[in-house]
Amino acid sequence: MEQKKIKSLKHKSSVSSNWQPIGPVLVPDDNNGEPSGVGRVNCVAFHPTNSNIIFIGTPSGGFWKSTNGGVSWFTTTDDLGSLGVSDIAVNPDNPDVIYIATGDGDAGDTYSIGVLKSQNGGESWNVTGLKTELSDNVIIRRLIINPQNPAILIAATSKGIYRTINNGVSWTNVQTGHFKDLEFNPANPNIVYAARYGSNNAKFYKSIDGGPALIRLILV
Repeated sequence: MEQKKIKSLKHKSSVSSNWQPIGPVLVPDDNNGEPSGVGRVNCVAFHPTNSNIIFIGTPSGGFWKSTNGGVSWFTTTDDLGSLGVSDIAVNPDNPDVIYIATGDGDAGDTYSIGVLKSQNGGESWNVTGLKTELSDNVIIRRLIINPQNPAILIAATSKGIYRTINNGVSWTNVQTGHFKDLEFNPANPNIVYAARYGSNNAKFYKSIDGGPALIRLILV
């Protein structure tokens, strides 16, 4: 038993030694006395053909981009109305087109101003048809893009599931409720799964038509 424990510890040590922090760490000092550069990262996304290009979203520090495999980072969202980014969706056919779900979807550090879109690799951002005000207290937790038809995106929000079929120009609320997760079936993106939040009202849904119609699944 002791030998198994030692082997397990050695394995854990070996695995952890392969991980190194790559930033971003060069951030302003925290005015609240907290250590600078310490905080959550909500999401990570990658350029589909250039592994040196990485994107991350943070709860209240915005969208960050690295073009050298994580050696250095820069942000392009300091002037946005909401500095939180809860998810990132990159167009697989045109990686210069990037969508971000604004706000902090995890802990509500910052509320959302909607889904924003960049057409120049994240250098600048424009509003899409899914926009909210900070005073609306909306949270967007998940944003996914159809890998076979990138004009289709689906967002899981505290006000329901929203879907666009025209690259974000307009969005339709296809299901009400507080949703926290979404995922396309990797073998068939016409199948979408969604998880609804609720202390006594959690539900799991499935769509077989790409998102317009969701069927509640009974979990046993």
